[in-house]
Amino acid sequence: HRKLLQKTLCNTLNVENEENFNLNKADREFIHRIESEVMANISNPAYSVTQLEEALFMSSATLLRKFKRLLNTTPNSYIRTKRLIMAAKILRDGESRISEVCYTCGFNTTTYFTKCFHDYYGCSPQTYQQNHSNI
Repeated sequence: HRKLLQKTLCNTLNVENEENFNLNKADREFIHRIESEVMANISNPAYSVTQLEEALFMSSATLLRKFKRLLNTTPNSYIRTKRLIMAAKILRDGESRISEVCYTCGFNTTTYFTKCFHDYYGCSPQTYQQNHSNI
């Protein structure tokens, strides 16, 4: 499951490889719905698991169970990870300030963004941008 999670999240759920994961049609559709819903609201700092539950018409317990089974993560971690992956993409472009990236990706404070980014990527957003910039 760990490899599935890493591959899935690192590919930001590019679903063309789903068949390799032996997901049934309903699971693939569910993942597409999650992806669409989260990405549509990625820059909204108020967007939370509660809104995801409402959009998917699921209770928190059911949503958590399904996330754990399919993605081996929690909905909250998934949303945060999607935000961080998007932030890394923007940072690679090298044209945005760290604070702009932070707010564009739905984080409320640069301090929390920097902490989450460092926890996920092992370096600060500034260091990441310097080392990975496409400019």
